[in-house]
Amino acid sequence: SLNSTMCYFIVNETNTFKNAEYTCQAHNGAHLPKIEDGFTNYYIGELARSNGFDSIWIGATDNPTSKGETCSTWYWTHWNELLSFKEWAPSEPSSGDCAMLSVNDGYYWHAVYSICDSGWELFNETQMCYKTFINSLSGPDSEAYCQARGAHLVSIHNQEENEFVVSISASGVVVAQTQWQLTPIRIGLYRLQTDPIGVWHWTDGTSVDYINWDFWGFNFTDTSYATIWSDPISDYPNWYKHWFHGTTDPYRGFVCKKAPNKI
Repeated sequence: SLNSTMCYFIVNETNTFKNAEYTCQAHNGAHLPKIEDGFTNYYIGELARSNGFDSIWIGATDNPTSKGETCSTWYWTHWNELLSFKEWAPSEPSSGDCAMLSVNDGYYWHAVYSICDSGWELFNETQMCYKTFINSLSGPDSEAYCQARGAHLVSIHNQEENEFVVSISASGVVVAQTQWQLTPIRIGLYRLQTDPIGVWHWTDGTSVDYINWDFWGFNFTDTSYATIWSDPISDYPNWYKHWFHGTTDPYRGFVCKKAPNKI
């Protein structure tokens, strides 16, 4: 039967697992729910369904220091208690480090990534997820590759984010200017040949509110996808961490950026 000492309420907002727990704590010290029997699972599922939700976070995770990998041992976050009752969907937990209850398949549980997918890195300042792909694709193909993963080529909006992008995309190799093609990493800044000179856009549609051009500047007339010098050029050290107007041609790789996982 339902634990009569517990009160339940629905918070109508989309959030990451971690921030959902913080939101609960802000409501008189509540927490994401612990589910100890089928009746409670059904009650919480019905509460979610009647409020129009497809899925909700529950308070189960596999590792407090997890970076997205899935472990066999799961516990309730607040109570630090192993799960005595489990309602995993078939083949679950498959991947991810936190649990959500799905309304659309009989209130079964699914393991999902709490913030960023495996291999992606969270930048705290933006609360966005980033990943470098070492793959020589053209500018448009790089953007299509990111979009297929729910992302866009990275947009950069301040020096701190620029430093972060350099840190996750650097190869650690210093080359001479004659081998400059080994260094650039594609970012999401682009222009079309029909754009006025000096006009650039981010592929994710955000505003161009920060620029960090190298010596060559931005006065380029052809269609172009910009890159970032993520490694030093030995005979042109001032290029390091700055942007190059680039072309649509393939370079060493590219960085994708996307929002964290929320339900």
